[in-house]
Amino acid sequence: MIDKQEHRRRQRLQEEILALEEILAQYQRNLLTLDLQIAQHGQLNVPVSLVNQRKVTTDQIEAKKRELQDKKQELAAAPPPPVPEAPPAEPEEEQADEPEMILIPAGEFLMGSDPRKDKDAQDNEQDQHPLYLPDYTIAKTPVTNAQYAEFIRDAGIVAPPKHWQDDEPPLDKLEHPVVNVNWHDAVAYCDWLGDSTGKPYRLPSEAEWEKAARGTDGRIYPWGNRWYRGWCNTSEGGPGDTTPVGTYPRGSPYGLWDMAGNVWEWCSSLNKKYPYDAGDGREDLEASGGRVVRGGSWAGLRDDARSAVRNWNLPVGRDDYCGFRVVVSPILF
Repeated sequence: MIDKQEHRRRQRLQEEILALEEILAQYQRNLLTLDLQIAQHGQLNVPVSLVNQRKVTTDQIEAKKRELQDKKQELAAAPPPPVPEAPPAEPEEEQADEPEMILIPAGEFLMGSDPRKDKDAQDNEQDQHPLYLPDYTIAKTPVTNAQYAEFIRDAGIVAPPKHWQDDEPPLDKLEHPVVNVNWHDAVAYCDWLGDSTGKPYRLPSEAEWEKAARGTDGRIYPWGNRWYRGWCNTSEGGPGDTTPVGTYPRGSPYGLWDMAGNVWEWCSSLNKKYPYDAGDGREDLEASGGRVVRGGSWAGLRDDARSAVRNWNLPVGRDDYCGFRVVVSPILF
């Protein structure tokens, strides 16, 4: 262990070396000035005083170099300073389990239904109209019980779904979509996930949801225009309950799962008439009114599994057939 006396000695040597280096630099600047003055006189007319001054300065430089070298050798021979103990590492902050996200490229798509092509088209799905959306990413699946449980444990700001026991989801349903969550719960989850990851997570607008479900060509179902009862979880062919996300791999044109059936999904949008206009107040998160849900569910019929179907619920509503998924994109409204 180095004692205090040796520590002070090292400090003194370091200070002396810095001072010598500063003096040496000044002598070298003086020498440069003398050389410039001598050059101005020419070799034959140099005053003797300048020649003598240059010799003195050169001798001073050499003397200071030797003195500096001696001090550096003395410092090198001194006992090394103690290595300070590293402070204890701070525990790494756990980051939230982020969902797998799918890019939806910018461009137009057909929103709504054309009754000439879809016999089940409802009035609130009309008129079908083209709509441009910029790039955004959307979760491949609805938020699962396992993902939502992390939010419940970490945030502690909303009550867990009513069917959970001891604030934990059923162990056999960890990969099922979370249900019995209202619109406010879903928004709170997005805010928490955004704070945890530094990314602007939010609920999809109904336009973003619909484009992700059906692509750009106006198809009726995520996979095309023909119904297949075994391709999604609805009352016609499902088990009468939610299923693990991805059980039905017939995804949308972009590869998203469960865009038809399993659970209705909350959107950010207020329930307003078409044409869709993000700037008309329907995307105001502070406004009152019913919020759109999309996609159909395990308890519904095939008509509700159409990509253009528009349903709604009060923001405080919690049902065992309604969940949500998330998007990341610039705020559009």
